[in-house]
Amino acid sequence: MDDQIREWEAFEKAHPIIVENRLTEPHPIIWQTAKRIGFAFDPSIPTPPTDDRWFNIDVSPERAERALCIANAFVKACELRGFALRPCASAGPDGAIAVLIDGSSIPIRLLEQGHPSPHLSLEASGTWNDRMSRPLTKRLNSILLTLRKMVARSQAWQREQERYEHHMAELHRTRDELRVQVEAEQKAVDQLLLEAENWKQAQSIRAYITAVEATPARRGKRKERAAWVTWAHAQADRLDPLCKSLPSVLDIPRWRYRELHHCEVLNEDGSIERIC
Repeated sequence: MDDQIREWEAFEKAHPIIVENRLTEPHPIIWQTAKRIGFAFDPSIPTPPTDDRWFNIDVSPERAERALCIANAFVKACELRGFALRPCASAGPDGAIAVLIDGSSIPIRLLEQGHPSPHLSLEASGTWNDRMSRPLTKRLNSILLTLRKMVARSQAWQREQERYEHHMAELHRTRDELRVQVEAEQKAVDQLLLEAENWKQAQSIRAYITAVEATPARRGKRKERAAWVTWAHAQADRLDPLCKSLPSVLDIPRWRYRELHHCEVLNEDGSIERIC
């Protein structure tokens, strides 16, 4: 970027912008502007080609020609540097021109302000005042250089911002992917541990059943023990992840039978509705 700025500085030094004292060679844009503000040209000045574009100028009749001369030099300097001049809705009434520098549109206007000592001011992403010590006629090169630098800095910042946002989005995407992987893996591990614990409990229940069966049954309790053994084996099979088992009442979701809270009611379809 520093090399580019040095190139621009060298160009401005080699191409000083000359502002006429009298408006004798108006650019078509300035001709159209003059008509809009009621400035009358010398009849001897040839009429340039028609152009609907115009420069936003708001000055008193006393300063109209000076403002038009400054705007005329500014417009020609922009074209020499390859800057497009396009109507822009935000530039002023009826779409007065804005200067397009490297794709960035900058509204421009010349106005009269200051009291009791009125002066011209050029506004273009900043304000430059026409003073005796620093007249606008001598500052157009530095103004255009400043606008170029301003656009370059803004676009460099925008590129850096886009790079940063892309980088941060990529970091978040990577974190999200990693989170999904970790959660999936943890869920699988938790399921594995649950299945291993259930299998262990199932083996413990079966060992206990074997021990119970090895113990002599009390008189008259053989049928009860046989029923219990069948039931206990079913519970072991229900816990054992390696076995198929019959449905159990313990498999029913808790919401189907839990007590209702004080602010809940039971709907006809069996669902629970919160009312407070």
